[in-house]
Amino acid sequence: NPEEKICRAALLNRGIKHFHEDEIRKKEVQKKIIKNILLNSRKRELEQVNYTILFNHISLSGITHLVRHRMQSIIVPKYNEIYNFNEFIIPESIHEKNLTERYKSIFTRTQNVVDKLVADGMLKCDLVYLLLSGLTVPVMTTMNANELFTFISLRTCSRAQWEIADNAKELLKILRAKHPVLFSFYGPTCYSTGICPEGRMTCGKMGEVQNSFADNKF
Repeated sequence: NPEEKICRAALLNRGIKHFHEDEIRKKEVQKKIIKNILLNSRKRELEQVNYTILFNHISLSGITHLVRHRMQSIIVPKYNEIYNFNEFIIPESIHEKNLTERYKSIFTRTQNVVDKLVADGMLKCDLVYLLLSGLTVPVMTTMNANELFTFISLRTCSRAQWEIADNAKELLKILRAKHPVLFSFYGPTCYSTGICPEGRMTCGKMGEVQNSFADNKF
């Protein structure tokens, strides 16, 4: 019950006499408290709950975006132990330009090169230098709700790189389905705060974006 735990932390912050209030179990009360928490700069109450997430197929390139978030406990597998040249991501632009077969052939040819080099004595630990950024692996991480707020704010923005944005949006859909009181407040910065931080780089569609996240149609 993460919403209740977060709200009790907020009450405790105001004084121990509030900690056991029964009103805290009501969703409308939880929404009011969480909304106030999100107005603060520190949001320590959100750090009292953690979520463990499995990104089952994230590319080696996509991992570079994920690991930039420092407040997490992330498990990335050893690439030279888990790589599979049949597991890769295909960008939508490749499909749109009818380049899918040519794109796939790159992974097949690379696999053949790897097999020949290994047969000739290449060390397994050096295989990482032959892997392609499009190869996908599973990655597990644990973030508290405060870091998730930062992650989702940045990575569901229309300016985020498309793969990490797709992962962030899918994650948000799952979290909203399980814990709607808390995660109904989560989304890109323009949605969660009402302010676009991108300046001249804004998408210019803030109202449209806000409505899509409010309606769960992102």
